[in-house]
Amino acid sequence: MKTNGMFQRIMEKYRRFLYGRYGHDSLNRFISVVALVLCALSFLIRSTLFPLTVFILLFISLFRQLSKNHARRARENQIYERAAKPVKKYLKFQYTRFKLRNTHKVFTCAKCHSILRVPKNAGAHAGSQSGGGQSGGGQSGKHAGGQSAGQAGGKASRHGGGLAVRVEIKCPKCGSSFTRRIAAGGKNN
Repeated sequence: MKTNGMFQRIMEKYRRFLYGRYGHDSLNRFISVVALVLCALSFLIRSTLFPLTVFILLFISLFRQLSKNHARRARENQIYERAAKPVKKYLKFQYTRFKLRNTHKVFTCAKCHSILRVPKNAGAHAGSQSGGGQSGGGQSGKHAGGQSAGQAGGKASRHGGGLAVRVEIKCPKCGSSFTRRIAAGGKNN
């Protein structure tokens, strides 16, 4: 029972020490992940550069966590978030494309930059139509990080060895529409 009381006293001193400190944020998380990757690489590639870099990164992360200058650490984190946002957005788009690769073709709206998905066989049933009128209507709804898009069939044509169909895509979020060519019959274009 005596060790339990000693553990509580140590934890209370630790809490008091951390009071007013900045703590952990997304930049610290990124620095820690980079340090972990470099640490793993140091086992594969023998170099004195990797352990030194890992040590410096862990020191920076610990310094930022224990800092009492909240305004400066928050500014650093905002700069990191601003720089990382396009990369995260690109990776999210690629992940969505990969996840839906068998069933959908994924596009981004040029106007509002939302992720739109169109079934790969969209327009295949309307391949004999001559016009480009709207047949599907603007369906909206979240699905795997994207939104369903309206579609219309156009002329089917051979393109790159497969049957390609022009499809008009209407963004349900902003209402803009654009035309893209997708593979008919579920083939990837």
